Amino acid sequence: IIDGFIFVNFSASSPRVGLREWAGGMFGRVEEITGGSSELEFVQRKTYSLDCNWKVFVDNYCDGGYHVPYAHGGLNSGIDFDTYKIERFDHWSMQSVSGAGQNKRLGDAAAYGFLYPNFMVNRYGPWMDTNTVIPIGPKKTRVIFDYFLRKDLCGDEEFIKKSMEESDVVQQEDEVLCAGVQAGLDSGAYEQGRYVPRFEGPMHCFHRLLYEDYTTTIHTVDVIS
Repeated sequence: IIDGFIFVNFSASSPRVGLREWAGGMFGRVEEITGGSSELEFVQRKTYSLDCNWKVFVDNYCDGGYHVPYAHGGLNSGIDFDTYKIERFDHWSMQSVSGAGQNKRLGDAAAYGFLYPNFMVNRYGPWMDTNTVIPIGPKKTRVIFDYFLRKDLCGDEEFIKKSMEESDVVQQEDEVLCAGVQAGLDSGAYEQGRYVPRFEGPMHCFHRLLYEDYTTTIHTVDVIS
């Protein structure tokens, strides 16, 4: 149990590294950025099915906000994109940004933590949501969103409804992006390029860890590509 999160290891063997060492303070950093120490209550779970490889969804999440001004007009209007910041650590990365002061859902600051290989914690205003990315097939991914809200706002049904609608718009916009990237990868015309240092540090961190795992395990276990 770490900061209220319960993690279970179903493997018969012990992990290479303890979870506290693996997470390396990510959850505390989320709270530090947002000042979000208030007690939260679970509100809702939503599940999204995407027509893309699971790594495409993670790449989209880890691009350091690169796509936000172009793909998420509503979200972008509620943040001060000039303050967008990325941080990289051994097994996790953090993206953060200040709010523009115009959106109650987003609040004064937002933090987006990614814990390798497939878990995200997003803290913004009075909200927190977690994302668990599950590979279903080479081109199918399921993402489970669990939403938590500050206790004193849990009775505000109108605010919850509006917040869920705004969040759903962002996820639908991401679905379109991820499906387009998958189509591009399948086209045969895709060629890899360089990372954009200003934004794509979290993505590079994800790719580095993937490479390490694939090169050490691909000959000993079955892997979904």
